[in-house]
Formats: sequence, C-alpha cells, structure tokens
Amino acid sequence: MAKHAFAVYGLKVAPRMHPENKVDVANIDGNGLSVAHLARGFLASIRDSPFTDDRYQQYFSVNDISPAGQQVRFTAGYGGYGQEGEMINVKNHETTHKFARDESATVLSRNMLVVPDKGDTALYFAERYGGRGSASFFLRQMKAAFRRRMLNEQLILHHESLIDHQAWSEYLQRAKLTGVQVVRYGISSDIAEGVSADVVGRLRYEVKPRRGAAGLGQRLKDLLLSKEVKAQQILGLSAELEKDETRLDLDDGNQQRQLIIGREEPPALAYLIPYKGDGRPTDDVVFGAMERVVPVLMQQLGMEISSNWNKGAWSADQLNVRMGAVRGD
Repeated sequence: MAKHAFAVYGLKVAPRMHPENKVDVANIDGNGLSVAHLARGFLASIRDSPFTDDRYQQYFSVNDISPAGQQVRFTAGYGGYGQEGEMINVKNHETTHKFARDESATVLSRNMLVVPDKGDTALYFAERYGGRGSASFFLRQMKAAFRRRMLNEQLILHHESLIDHQAWSEYLQRAKLTGVQVVRYGISSDIAEGVSADVVGRLRYEVKPRRGAAGLGQRLKDLLLSKEVKAQQILGLSAELEKDETRLDLDDGNQQRQLIIGREEPPALAYLIPYKGDGRPTDDVVFGAMERVVPVLMQQLGMEISSNWNKGAWSADQLNVRMGAVRGD
C-alpha cells in the first residue's frame, strides 16, 4: 500500500429528491455563496470544538484552516477511541504508553477543497498516510451539516470518488490480478428444492494465485476485463446468475484496488505523492502534488478554473459564513 498518497472526491449540490438538477457549487444561493465558504465555516466549528462521535467511537479535530482564492486547505486529526490497551515498541517489545478508553491515537492528514469558476462539481483532496485518512468522516459530517444549514432551500450535498481516467487505464495495465471473486446473492435452480435464498444468504466463490506466485497472469486479467471469459467459468460454476457480482483484486505494488465488473465507475484510485525522504512530506510537497491535479480534473469534468485559483484573500463576509457541525442535538 502506498505510504504517501491522496484521494479525490467530487462534491455536488442538488435539490432534495432531484439529484439530476445540479446547482453551481461556486454560487449556491445566487448571491455568491460557495461550497468552499460553507466548508470553511464547518471546519471552523470543528476547530473551535473537536468532534467526538460516541456512537462509532470516533474523534475528529481540525487546525490550520487556510482559505485563499477558490480553495480552502486544512489539517485534520482523526482516530478511534473507546478501548484500553498499550502501545508496544515492536523492536524491543517494551510498552511505551498505556491508553485509556477516552484517549485516541489520531493520524493527521492534509486536505484541500477547490471550487471551479462556475460548475457543478467541487474537488475535495484528502491525504492518506499509510492507508489512513479522515475523508469518510469529514464527508459524512459535512453532508449532515450542509443538509441542516440549507434546510429551507431543500439542498443536499452529494459526493463521489474521482480519478484521472488515464491514470486508471495505466493502473489497469501494470497491476497484477491477485484474486477473482464471484459474490452470489441468490441460489441456482439446480440446488435441491426447499432451500431458500434467504436462508443461504450471500455465497462467495474465490480463486487466489498458487503459493509463491505474484498473480493469476496478464492473459487471464485481460480476458476478464474484456468479458471474453466469465469469472463463473474460472470458478467452475455452472451458470451466471442475474445478481452475481464479479470482483477482481488488483495490485500494482503501491496500491490494492478491487474492481467490480459492470459497475459504471471504477474504484477510487489514490494519487501517489512523489517523496523519498524520511518521515512525512511537508505541507508544500503534499499540497503541491494536489494542485498539479486540479487543472487535469477540471478539464476532465468540462469545467474552467482561473490560473490564480489558489491566490487571493477572502472578504470578511466570506470568512463570516457559518455552518456548524451536527452534534446530535
């Protein structure tokens, strides 16, 4: 798994019950209110009072909020809590710290949200360090805050994973096929009568490389991707059922992804941050890597963004936009 990387998500706004009617994310209310302004207000509420989710035992904090131009950057801390234990040094096997149920081992991540000059998609960049980040928690809580903030306007915030399609194509070419699965949610008609699909539940059939092999082979991967061969044939299943789900496990040495055949969108693909030093890359390195992808994705989405999109101080009105976190009250 890539140690230094980031994922990208698209944020869209649409009226409740009409997700197809997208709203300009740079001008939600017709008076210049941007998703970035609301995001900064939401982040400020977390900075002032870190979020604890007792239901899922998760902790989320924010600092270093930096709005400029059409973007806002921030650093977030995320971790779980609710268990007691010890931190062990795996080199000398000594206990370095004991933690209680109300302590959280957080991981800090750098994040950036960018809006276009005009368009229906804002970009949210989320750093992942060693496979961990705060994107899921941030998106879930911001969507809840947005829904309450825009209740009278009946607007909803949606999100989706975004990737550079060329990067995805290149990943498919170099990745090894490390597993083939068929997940079956029904049962074949040749199973004995009296056995209910509800009783059987979900059946999983799987094939993995033999011990010592790096993968299942390029030829098999190509045949499955082109649908010239069905996974059911590989697994010795007599037929393909309507609700069967075929999953391909892929690994290029940096990141592992699972592709579900037939799904319109590919899985989220992490962008690697070029860094060979010790420790973690600086803010300049992380945000610089994110910035280089902005124009690529804006063009891919058919939107425009000015060349100085990351420059310019915000006005007092923009900095005063509020959107508080929903804390179960």
